[in-house]
Amino acid sequence: MKLLLLAIIVAATAAGEVLAAMGMRRHGEIRDFRPGALRRAASVLTRNRFVIGYVAAMAVSFFAFMRLLTISNLSYAVPSPPSLTRWKP
Repeated sequence: MKLLLLAIIVAATAAGEVLAAMGMRRHGEIRDFRPGALRRAASVLTRNRFVIGYVAAMAVSFFAFMRLLTISNLSYAVPSPPSLTRWKP
């Protein structure tokens, strides 16, 4: 069960990061920082399917992490996801 939750955390986090990058690339740079323009940008971003997918993937990762914390030691759960997602030569 621990390894399954760990795999879910790693996969959901990786998928979420890819979706966030795609969503930001699709939206583009924000150049106008007036309140009305920021509201419009937030409105467009909340309808962007990649940003919605990012939020959903990170929610899955968060709740899997919370579940992992309830069934394992903190020393196992906290260091393991970052070490699995980092490339080591």
